[in-house]
Amino acid sequence: MGDRIKGMRQYLGSVVFGVLDGDFGPLADPIATQPRTWQVEEQLFGWRWKRKEIENYILDPNVVSSALGLAAPPAAAYEEILKAAGDRITAYQAARTYLGLVQRRYRPLPTSFGRPRGSDNHRFPDALDEASCRTEFLRTINDHQSSLECDEQRFDELLAECRSGGPRLAAFLCYFAGKDLMWLLTNRCDSSDFSAAAISESASCLE
Repeated sequence: MGDRIKGMRQYLGSVVFGVLDGDFGPLADPIATQPRTWQVEEQLFGWRWKRKEIENYILDPNVVSSALGLAAPPAAAYEEILKAAGDRITAYQAARTYLGLVQRRYRPLPTSFGRPRGSDNHRFPDALDEASCRTEFLRTINDHQSSLECDEQRFDELLAECRSGGPRLAAFLCYFAGKDLMWLLTNRCDSSDFSAAAISESASCLE
């Protein structure tokens, strides 16, 4: 993207800037309260959003309420459903974060696993428990057939950060993948975890 900005500036001047999704930056970066500047060799290219993906902004309760107005789902119910979705994918987000941290630029490593879903073939697992996610992220690294080494202690640290009381879960709209939250909200109405009727109402409002 930086090269594209440089190319466009040759024709349009220095008025061209970009905004990067958070997943283009180091996943280990601390949460920022404001978008950060995106600089390369002291040249300002634009800004990095503080959240991981654009979908995280679309899911924000304040954005949903402002954008949908009277059609918005009840605020308290929507926030409860969204939080429940975040709670459910903690182990999967820890695994995805680990894979993102160890991948290398010139030999891409998949940072998601599971069956392809929907029209965009978004990969999402059937099982979201710790044991299943640990098995899958280990398999992903082993299948990579490279010199990557697996540090399960680091995964355990990320798991603690993503679980109850951890900083990543406390700010899950910054750290968790918005596509995963969206998929769970609209397609995994498990009555033991969610109110299916409330999810259906919220999903229809968001579409």
